[in-house]
Amino acid sequence: MTYVLKHIFLFRREPDLSWDGWKKAVYYAYRPLSLLCAGSGMGLVLLILAVGPYSCEILPGYMARWETLVLNIAPPALLALALYGVIEKAWLSFLISGMVFGTLALGNYYKLCFRSDPLYMEDLFHLREASNMAGTVRYSLFLDRRILIALFGLFLVAVLHRCTWIRILIMPLKTMIC
Repeated sequence: MTYVLKHIFLFRREPDLSWDGWKKAVYYAYRPLSLLCAGSGMGLVLLILAVGPYSCEILPGYMARWETLVLNIAPPALLALALYGVIEKAWLSFLISGMVFGTLALGNYYKLCFRSDPLYMEDLFHLREASNMAGTVRYSLFLDRRILIALFGLFLVAVLHRCTWIRILIMPLKTMIC
């Protein structure tokens, strides 16, 4: 495995000083671009929860206009990139961004299920008031297929960012050869 990590320049911890300009540019652009793609995928996966309890036949309507699609995909991707700029770990920034937007998507999903009303920004400011108004009424939160698919997809991408795809592919080959 160390042979692969040494000879594939994208997986080195730091660039070699003898590299050409294009190789350094690809090296420095690889992680942010892969994180941007993963964040965009996160936005698409979370769109599964945007339809709430309604039929998934609504979902193509979200993708009919590019403005709607960009407004749903850009925030998770941009937050992941911003966090990567601060903490410099792609998997951790993806995971934190996924937790933030996954929580918002789940809140929207459950509000659509219980009240048939989407989550608005002002709802976040009135959380304490909403809990007081609910009083003794208990809402049972449930996990259905959509939620499990979204959570599994986000977890899988975070794991793949943590253990790069080459490590996952090379380790079984190394154990078979040695």
